[in-house]
Amino acid sequence: MTFCPRFSRRVSECESIIAYEFSSKSLCAQALNTAADSMSVCVMDGSIKKIPKNDRLAVYGDAEAAAYLCSLWIKGGLPKHCWTTLRRDLISNDNLTRVGREHGLDKCINMNGGTTRVSSGMVATAVEAILGAVEIDGGRDALAQVMKHLGLTEHALLGSVPSQLPWNSPVTSTCDPGVCLGCLLEKRQKQVLCQRGCHWNSLLTLLEEPLRQAPLIMDWGHGGI
Repeated sequence: MTFCPRFSRRVSECESIIAYEFSSKSLCAQALNTAADSMSVCVMDGSIKKIPKNDRLAVYGDAEAAAYLCSLWIKGGLPKHCWTTLRRDLISNDNLTRVGREHGLDKCINMNGGTTRVSSGMVATAVEAILGAVEIDGGRDALAQVMKHLGLTEHALLGSVPSQLPWNSPVTSTCDPGVCLGCLLEKRQKQVLCQRGCHWNSLLTLLEEPLRQAPLIMDWGHGGI
């Protein structure tokens, strides 16, 4: 897929900053787009298209980032008030703006024509949208890696959670697995993975059945069995 130079450069810079390469470049372009005028128009594979604004993607990214951070809080066995602190310190608009500017993501944002200043709101929204785009493109593990790379999981309260655990990592604290939220979360995540595996096995079985019957069909056609 080919972009116009304006979006192509911004996407490339963003990928370099977050240390993640998108399979869908248009998804990253949308995460970086705040424009609604002609500056949002892009040429993709010879067709003229308008890139949507990043506000909807930002809502998704905010929710997914909070969900991953919350899983670290749960697995760390931290008290309830610590969640408020983690959310305020790591994924508030103020901190997302700081992180975005410090890493240079503000320079990747595509704005309306005539707009010369990247506002704090634009930066925070873009960072949220980027996180949402990463999760859609590469899943929760990719989101975890990017959040760690940007420092969005670095907090003194999470010091006891080794290496900012991936979303499906086991709980390390000693607890009663019947009531521990971390253990219950881990159990549910394993069930989800198992269900996905069973789904694919069932799908493969359905696809293989016609192949197993193919020799019989051929034999009937030649007056066989």
